[in-house]
Amino acid sequence: MTKRIFATVENVKKLKELGVDFIVLTGNPGNEITNEKVVNNNIAIFAGKMHGAGLGDAILKDEEIRELKLARADVILIPALGTIPGTTVDLI
Repeated sequence: MTKRIFATVENVKKLKELGVDFIVLTGNPGNEITNEKVVNNNIAIFAGKMHGAGLGDAILKDEEIRELKLARADVILIPALGTIPGTTVDLI
């Protein structure tokens, strides 16, 4: 991937200057975006795994949700019920 599409502090600042209100980061294989790298600055950040994204683990574990909350994520992204296997009312 080229540097310009990475979620770097520099790129977030540029997006903020351009008037971006929020950024969506997802954990797709090979793009080096992880829940641990997601932090909130002064724009809304949406974080999570939209559909597992080939990562081979649960959509979001309880501990990951707590970490995103502590990192001040404005929104935690999860798939809609029934859109992928395992997305149940109990999970959500």
